[in-house]
Amino acid sequence: MSCRAWSSATVQPCSAALENVIEAIKPGTTSGEAHNATKAVFRKHGMEHMLGHRTGYSVGINYAPDWGEGQIMSIWDGDERPLRAGMTFHLVPGIYDLGRHTIVISETVLVSETGCEVITNFPRDLFVA
Repeated sequence: MSCRAWSSATVQPCSAALENVIEAIKPGTTSGEAHNATKAVFRKHGMEHMLGHRTGYSVGINYAPDWGEGQIMSIWDGDERPLRAGMTFHLVPGIYDLGRHTIVISETVLVSETGCEVITNFPRDLFVA
């Protein structure tokens, strides 16, 4: 995680949103349902209006997203495509308070047969830039 002009009141919801979406991801969950798991945390903290347009995007053959954004699967509002075992995603729940701060925490995950496996091998520490 990297941020400027932060406080625990803004950092904590990002961490909680990441945990919530990781718990929600499993085969059969739709992209939209996974995004809703992120939105629920930000809504609880009165920050839903600051949520980025997506919770994550697929990684693999077309990593990273291109300008057209047409060749990847995003985890975002209203997407009814189901997640399937073997899919990998870069999760990026964050808040974007323009002119004040942007806070994003991320993990790369694999949709397993039974749920979601974090495949990032890096501590979730705060790095202030």
